[in-house]
Amino acid sequence: MKNFRWLTMISFWMSALSYGFAGVLGLSESEENEGSRIMTRMHEIEREAETKKAELEKKTEVIVYALYQGEFRFLDAAAAQKDMDVLWYVLMEAKAKHIGSSEIRRDHPDELVSAPLITELNEKIATHVRLKIAAIPGHARVLGNRFERMSQDVGYFFERRKIMRGLQMVGSMEAIQQIGRFLQDKRAPDALAAQLAFEKMTDYLDPAAESRESNASLAAHAMGRVLGEDSPARMYHGKIVVEPEISVVQTWWKSDAAKFYREWNPETGPMMPPTR
Repeated sequence: MKNFRWLTMISFWMSALSYGFAGVLGLSESEENEGSRIMTRMHEIEREAETKKAELEKKTEVIVYALYQGEFRFLDAAAAQKDMDVLWYVLMEAKAKHIGSSEIRRDHPDELVSAPLITELNEKIATHVRLKIAAIPGHARVLGNRFERMSQDVGYFFERRKIMRGLQMVGSMEAIQQIGRFLQDKRAPDALAAQLAFEKMTDYLDPAAESRESNASLAAHAMGRVLGEDSPARMYHGKIVVEPEISVVQTWWKSDAAKFYREWNPETGPMMPPTR
């Protein structure tokens, strides 16, 4: 079903870009031009992101294989050099349980045996790299500033969501502050494209429907995931999707209950939040 949705989305994009959105959904000329501009930009950004990911995959081949073998010194060297691109890439791969997965499945074809081994390895790596990232001053502020720049243009929804996921994954005090920075941000730069180009097709195109989400929604979801059981809002199917729950997180962030996170100082405060 997931593959069908993506194939449908690609087919729609190609038709829209080739024949215009008006020809696909009967939009006005101005709506067609704006929809085409935004979707073309989204396509360009996605290609740029894929190119960068491929470059990072090649750059980290030695590091990732060493991690599979239980060797962390290459990763630690990248941390000493403050190579944030490498560190964030490894964290994302570990959280997705990609590191060593093919090798472990090759050696242990039985999924009941391979699955826990893959999980154990990647959790160990993720914990290690999270602490390395958190120890670098400004690690989250850089991402927050990048998120802000992307919010001033169209086409960056998936990249902005990726940044929020990264902040959520590292879960440091600095990361929590950066998530809180956008809790009141109602901007949704790509909402117009989603509304105009996909309003009749969102049953099939979940990713496009998601691009209607505001920065506040992305931040509330990330905050809920970071706080876990301590989150002031409920997570429906693992995701905050309703406005009342977003408001709960916004209110909590302004309250005394969040003062520990909101007023955290890197010079005097702990690097990571208390263990729950």
